Amino acid sequence: MLQATANYEFGAPPPFQPGTMYPIYVRGQAYLLANDGGAAAAEFQKMIDHRGVLWNFPLGSLAHLGLARARAMTGDRAGEDRVSGFFRAMEGCGRGCAGAEGS
Repeated sequence: MLQATANYEFGAPPPFQPGTMYPIYVRGQAYLLANDGGAAAAEFQKMIDHRGVLWNFPLGSLAHLGLARARAMTGDRAGEDRVSGFFRAMEGCGRGCAGAEGS
């Protein structure tokens, strides 16, 4: 049932609007709720691999959080830490990038 939208997940939005990848994101969330971390990780990774489609849309950041949660569910602590670190770094930049070079 979750694969019914697969044909449309990279659909072209109207001109000058970023893609949102909602079908992929919702599918990843559904897999998390079904306790299928491996499938959820694959969906969120798909979003991260195609970040140029998302531009600066909020689902791009949420995909990193979803991937960290999915990896935690599968017991991949190293992967979880790597993704969580990226998400924490992005959160820090919202407060002035205190840890960035030249700050």
